[in-house]
Amino acid sequence: MSATVARFPAYPYLQLGFYQLGWWLCVLGAAHGQPLFGPVVLAGCLLIHLACIHGVGREAVLMLVATVLGVIGDSLCSCAGAVAFGGGPHPGPWPPLWMIVLWPAFAASLRLSLSFLQHRLRLAALLGALGGPLAYFAGWRLGALHGPHGLGPFLGGVACEWAIAMPLLAWQTRCLSESSPLRLMPHAA
Repeated sequence: MSATVARFPAYPYLQLGFYQLGWWLCVLGAAHGQPLFGPVVLAGCLLIHLACIHGVGREAVLMLVATVLGVIGDSLCSCAGAVAFGGGPHPGPWPPLWMIVLWPAFAASLRLSLSFLQHRLRLAALLGALGGPLAYFAGWRLGALHGPHGLGPFLGGVACEWAIAMPLLAWQTRCLSESSPLRLMPHAA
């Protein structure tokens, strides 16, 4: 891992757990008419993450890049009719808040548990093309989103989105990590 672990060696795994918890709460909340519950909890997890690392500014940049990239990708999938988001009203083709907040949460794992992708962009594209559709399909099965034109366009659109987004995010992470490696905050003596 690219992180220099000081105070809490298991933090990369805890951060991955935060992401998984947030994903489940966002998706289940959207599916059950509580679309704000997950984003509130996930925002708290992101604040904990930012409090536990050095280089908060660079991490915030990565989170912002991931959010913009995710909103654009999800909006394009929505406009193309590949994906329709549940969880209450949201403006036009834009994804709802519960979906938007998943992108910076995912970005938080890129310098820790997914740091191995920074120098393996083809692998990042492959994992994105496979993992993105799996996660969105799980969201479909749980009732948080669906494919208005069927499963094929849904999976194809999401696979394209993630096959592009994942290597771009891995590359951005590498650029930020090379200029400022991520370190966890040391404990006070």
